[in-house]
Amino acid sequence: MEKKTYTSGEIAKICHVSIRTVQYYDYEHIVKPSHLDESGRRQYSIEDLQHFQLFCYIRIWVCHQKRFVRFFKRIIIIIC
Repeated sequence: MEKKTYTSGEIAKICHVSIRTVQYYDYEHIVKPSHLDESGRRQYSIEDLQHFQLFCYIRIWVCHQKRFVRFFKRIIIIIC
């Protein structure tokens, strides 16, 4: 049985990012596709999708942490 693969567009839709973001992560070697099809299009496996989702969650979490730190620093300045 052949494994399910996902295109860049499908990955983008599932992860709520742009296709350009998916391409950028490939370019930067953050999440590489499992293989390319005959026409050179990226094909991602379920494992690739899971790695992509994990990276997106980490990125969101880090952004929230940075905002929290900035907010906390402002509160400290106001209090002091």
